[in-house]
Amino acid sequence: MKIIIPILASFVFLGGAGCKKAADLKATGHVEGQVIDQNTGNPIPGAKLYVSGCKSGFLGGSGSCNQLATAITDAEGKYRITWNGDGYSNTFYLRAAYTDSAQIAETGYGTLLNLETNNIVNKFGYKGRKVNVRVTVNKNEGRLLRLRYGSTFPTRALLRPGAADTTFTVWTVPGQSTPLWIAALDQQQENYHGVSVLIRVAPWTEAVRDTAFVIDDILAQPKLPQFQP
Repeated sequence: MKIIIPILASFVFLGGAGCKKAADLKATGHVEGQVIDQNTGNPIPGAKLYVSGCKSGFLGGSGSCNQLATAITDAEGKYRITWNGDGYSNTFYLRAAYTDSAQIAETGYGTLLNLETNNIVNKFGYKGRKVNVRVTVNKNEGRLLRLRYGSTFPTRALLRPGAADTTFTVWTVPGQSTPLWIAALDQQQENYHGVSVLIRVAPWTEAVRDTAFVIDDILAQPKLPQFQP
């Protein structure tokens, strides 16, 4: 299982936000701006951004979302996206994806856009590094096994009961760490047991080393009273 973790992001300016009535939902929308390294102030080329259209009032809500258009920033970190409404979505968001050269993650659900408006959105991110993390649980007699990682908007994964062997990818600022919890719910459904560790991504001056954890019996690990699945 490969999972990429959003860690950090922000946006600075948006030229309006809102929804259009049903008759306008096939209109053309535009968004442009620049992606800037929040640590150095330099532009970030090769960053991928995309526009999602959602039926519900917010991304991840009760309605479904569709990816409508994408763009990659140029040598000056600039991008421009033109998309056509699909006739279904009534809310549009600018979101960021991950590439091997740039890490532009989201805080929350992305940047709300206006259809039929030239939106100007500058995003701050960083050139990130990634590390692969392998977690092996040899024995799990709990009802559930969960992973939780990341600090701002943690990513969660629910694994099948029983033993597990999974690998996922962590992105973050080079030289920084992000928390990882591995926990199982006991048969009484009262407590989570497991481990809490910090995953560090090496700075640019060091080689990246993948990380592995092996847990023989997860229910034999201490309780995690502050674990939020």
